[in-house]
Amino acid sequence: MLWLKIDKSLKVTLTKQLFEQLRDKILGNVLKSGERLPSTRNLSKELAISRNIIVEVYNQLVAEGYLESREGSGTYVIQNIHLADYKIRAGSSNKYISDEKTNKEIIDFNSGIPDLEKFPRSMWFKFLRNSFLDMPEYQLDYGKPQGLFDLRLTLSGFLLKTKGIKCHPDQIIILSGSSEGFLLIGKLLKRDYTGVIIEDPIYNGIQKIFNILDIKLYPVPVDGKGIKTDLFPENIKDHFIAITPSHQFPTGSVLPVQRRIKLIELAKNMNNCIIENDYDSEFRYTGPQISSLHLLDPGIVIHIGTFSETLYPSLRLGYMVIPESLVRTCCEIKESYGSFTPSICQIALSNFIKEGFFERHINKMKRLYKGKRKILIERLNYEFGSPVKISGGSTGLYIVAEFKNVIFTDRIMNELLNNKVRVYRVEDHSIIKGKYKNKIILGYGNLKNREIEEGIKRIKESLKEYL
Repeated sequence: MLWLKIDKSLKVTLTKQLFEQLRDKILGNVLKSGERLPSTRNLSKELAISRNIIVEVYNQLVAEGYLESREGSGTYVIQNIHLADYKIRAGSSNKYISDEKTNKEIIDFNSGIPDLEKFPRSMWFKFLRNSFLDMPEYQLDYGKPQGLFDLRLTLSGFLLKTKGIKCHPDQIIILSGSSEGFLLIGKLLKRDYTGVIIEDPIYNGIQKIFNILDIKLYPVPVDGKGIKTDLFPENIKDHFIAITPSHQFPTGSVLPVQRRIKLIELAKNMNNCIIENDYDSEFRYTGPQISSLHLLDPGIVIHIGTFSETLYPSLRLGYMVIPESLVRTCCEIKESYGSFTPSICQIALSNFIKEGFFERHINKMKRLYKGKRKILIERLNYEFGSPVKISGGSTGLYIVAEFKNVIFTDRIMNELLNNKVRVYRVEDHSIIKGKYKNKIILGYGNLKNREIEEGIKRIKESLKEYL
């Protein structure tokens, strides 16, 4: 017996499951050199799968040199192909398969995922299909690193209408997600600056990008009104600035105009530029949408936006509005990485916006998320009452919950996960540790109403001894 496990409920093909398990057993020395494998007919009966699958897997293992077929004798493991310490790695694929099923049981309060079920797939598919059929042959090539002019032209009009950003299409660079924007701009600005003045806390993915680029972080605290401009350093002229003014992550605060003006003045005095990260300001639930910082001084503000939360994350589309003087160099850096955004998605998105479907989708989702936000806040207040303080809920797809008597240690986080609920610590995004130990981020975008209610119950059950 080979102790092979075939699970027909998985999306992974039976051929792939069998191939990987036999390969892992050979490399891990479970199947020894020279050992004879069962006949395809016998293994087919044992596993209750088609003999053709067994034949295909055996042939592939022979082709890759794991097995040899001896005429009239059978199929054997090749000599001397055991790989030391392979046991550790061999379990990874099986773990991934089991996690795929287990994770569906976990209520995940991820803050960065929109409602994937409500995305208009059929409509989007029509745009993709028509775009592919109608696009000229030259657009099947790699394209230009700056992105297609048609999408950049569409975005220039849309950004003026929705965010007050006045820009020419030639100032826009299409990105494969906003992270690429930070990587490109960090690489470009590193030529003139050694460090970055950055909010604390701030999304740890941005921190990692700057750390990879060896750009020194100069953290400035935030409060209920965003980054504290009065705490800016006075004489650091070799630092640029990175902020999220419309919806600070993770605290959820909005930078008021007084601080925005102060920020622009400080940047000018230090001969600096500002990176404005706008990742979800489209979803604002009280009052009009917040205007972009870019409109106060387009000459020094670089605006980065994304469609990951307005549409869906795996689309991998974003954009960047930069001064024209930086466009050529930034595109050269992008091209040097071999980074090109697929043309078909750009054409589809441009048409999706021009024909009004994007704006209608945003308005529909705003109503949906406003309802989810209301349920989340109501359930938190019902289950916890005064020991919990809620903030950051006027924009985006998450709120921040501050618990009076709870410190979210690793132990508590594991207890929550064991209770099949996943939350996220604000502290994990802080640079100077210690200030946010009792705060968690609760995203609701991709959760159903009943999942929100059940998730809060599970959090209450996990924290009851600490309250």
